[in-house]
Amino acid sequence: MKRAAAAVLVVSMLVLAGCSATLPGTNAEETGTVQLYVSDERNAIDQFSRLDVTVTGVAFRTAEQSPEAATTATNVTGSGLPTDATDATDDWERHAVENVTVDLTRLQGENATRLGNLTVASGDYGAVRLDVAAAEGTLQDGERVDVTLPSDRLRLDDRFTVESGSEVEFVFDVTVVDAGDSGRFVLKPVASESGTDRTVRLVDATVDTPLAAGANVGDQSGTGARTSEDLELHVDGMPAPGQTVTVRATRDDAPVTGARVLVDGESVGTTDADGALDVTLPSSGETTLRVEHGSASVDAHLVFG
Repeated sequence: MKRAAAAVLVVSMLVLAGCSATLPGTNAEETGTVQLYVSDERNAIDQFSRLDVTVTGVAFRTAEQSPEAATTATNVTGSGLPTDATDATDDWERHAVENVTVDLTRLQGENATRLGNLTVASGDYGAVRLDVAAAEGTLQDGERVDVTLPSDRLRLDDRFTVESGSEVEFVFDVTVVDAGDSGRFVLKPVASESGTDRTVRLVDATVDTPLAAGANVGDQSGTGARTSEDLELHVDGMPAPGQTVTVRATRDDAPVTGARVLVDGESVGTTDADGALDVTLPSSGETTLRVEHGSASVDAHLVFG
């Protein structure tokens, strides 16, 4: 598929009969799994060496609640900044997702990366909204810039149907705009490139973020760990009970070789030349990771909920 230059957010809805979770007023056969993906295409993205976007939630509005939906997107003002004045919050079905950060520069063309899974009711929908906590970029010359978006969210109006037992992929296309002489960059939806008739290629472009000492992952809090000698603990993957993740130790963004990794106080190995060690998390609802190197150490307390 060939599209105009843009950054693309992809929402893929897999509607499966007999899902374990149900929504109020529905039964298991009337719900499905929503998988969120992010993809990227050329535009102002070419000016960035890195562009990190953190998604914290997704919301759906049914067609009945969105009678005006007619494949329209957020408007852009003369200043180049988008507006979203009609986005009321009381008639959206909102779903929180773990704070997942993706680097849009890693995603080109049809490439997309999965953000998470949600359970949704089957039915007719008229709008999709993504909640974004942060959009931060580094230009090719090394300058760090903020990327703006309307009210910390991206909304697209488009009618589509999710039938029980069906699989639906919805592409949420977002272009990155250079707002002229203002020096600002803007994310905005592109209705003409969005919808259920798009194709994507799944890749992994999630960005790991340092976990702070005492970070409560289940409550989605805590990033940017630093202890003595600037030792940092990173977790690559989606931490969950019984899952295998990669623990990495860095100092000043460089890998730390030979750092000791402990899980709940028990040593499980040392980091390799890349500063990494694969660790299988316990099946309990919480665990503590620790990395030690020399006189420096950092802990991360993970609570799953």
